[in-house]
Amino acid sequence: MIVVIDSGSLINVFDQTPQRQKLVTWLQRNPASSLYLPTLAMEEVLGLDDAVVVARLRVMLEMYQAAPRQVLIAAEIDRQPTTVAEEASYSLASLVGADQDTLLSPARALRQIAVQASLGKDFGFHSDRTGAEDHAKLFGAPLDAETAVAIIEDPNSATGLLLGLAPVVALSGGRLTEEDFLAAPSRYPVANLLAHFACRHLLANQVPHTAGHAVIAIFRTKSEKRGGRGAWYDNAIASISALADHLITEDGDFKRKCDWLAARNFLRFQTTTLADFVAQRCPSSMP
Repeated sequence: MIVVIDSGSLINVFDQTPQRQKLVTWLQRNPASSLYLPTLAMEEVLGLDDAVVVARLRVMLEMYQAAPRQVLIAAEIDRQPTTVAEEASYSLASLVGADQDTLLSPARALRQIAVQASLGKDFGFHSDRTGAEDHAKLFGAPLDAETAVAIIEDPNSATGLLLGLAPVVALSGGRLTEEDFLAAPSRYPVANLLAHFACRHLLANQVPHTAGHAVIAIFRTKSEKRGGRGAWYDNAIASISALADHLITEDGDFKRKCDWLAARNFLRFQTTTLADFVAQRCPSSMP
C-alpha cells in the first residue's frame, strides 16, 4: 500500500506523538507499505525557525529508523506503483546520526526554499482571484458559467485537457512536451492528473465570482482564511499521489475536489484524515 500525506496532516504527525506512534506501528506490521512525504509538503512544514525545523527533522529520522525504507521523501511517485523518484537533497538516510550542527544546514536551506514557495503561493492565489477579470480583459467578457460547467463535467473534453496541459508543460521545465503527452497520456499519470485538476481549477476561477454552481464551488479557489492560498499546492500534491492508494489530508475542500474526480474515475486513491486512517488501521486494541 502506498500512502501520501499532505502538509496539514504532516504537521499533526510531527506534533501528535500518539498518532505518529500508531502510524509507525502500522508501517512496521505492514512491511510492504510505504509512507511518502511529498517535497511540496516538506517545504511548507519545515520552512520555519531553526529550532522547529531541527526538531521536526529529528522526528522524521525517528520514523525512518523505526520503519527503514518505508518512510520516504518523494519528488513524485513514478510510473510503477512500487517505485518512487526520491529527492536526493532530502534523503532521510543521509541524516541518520547527524548532530545539531549538521541538521542546521538542511534546516536553513529548507527555510530559504519555503520563502520561495510562499512567493509562488502568493502569485497563484492572486492569479486565481483575478481570473474572471483577466479573462474579460483578454476576451471582452468573463467566461460564461454554463460553458465552464459543461467543460468541467465533460470527462472527454479536448478543450479542457489542453487548457490544463499548458501549466503542466510549463512546470515540467522541458521534461514533457504537449506532443509527447497527447501521444500517450497514460504514460504520464502525474501529469495527466495534474492536467485534470488544473483545467477545472482554471475554468472555475475564470467565471464571475457571483456565478453559483456546485461544481464551480468545488474547484474555485477559496478565500485565504479557508486555505485558498495553497490551492495550486493541493493540486500538485494530489497529482504526485496519482499512483497512491491513500492520500491523508485534513483539508475538507481539498478532499471534495479529490472525491469529485475519484467518483468519475480520474484518480485511484482514497482521501482520508489522519485520525480516520490510524483509527481504521491502527486500533488501540491491536495486539
